[in-house]
Amino acid sequence: MKLFDDLKYIGNNTSLSFFDEVWHCTCFVTRASTEKMELVIQQPHIQDGIIMGYTNLDAYVISEEELYRDFRLVLEDGTLQDMTPTEEEKREDEERLKKITEHFDKIIE
Repeated sequence: MKLFDDLKYIGNNTSLSFFDEVWHCTCFVTRASTEKMELVIQQPHIQDGIIMGYTNLDAYVISEEELYRDFRLVLEDGTLQDMTPTEEEKREDEERLKKITEHFDKIIE
């Protein structure tokens, strides 16, 4: 799982498609009920072309599947590019999830 900047939403969710600005993946979260890692996406607050931060009023939690299905990378020339995880990224994700699962298992014991 990877964090991305300058993403364009191309999906059908009216809450997200209402905004016509770029989105950033700002952090990972773990859903407590499933222990599945998900991503927080937010729109950056931009003032005079400078990213000032995030308001946290537009933070949404999405799955990795939703990220790859509904977002595209915005390249410097404005074109959109598909995002596809590499095999190495998939292995890293599996390792990270395994460590988190083991950690929660130890807490429960």
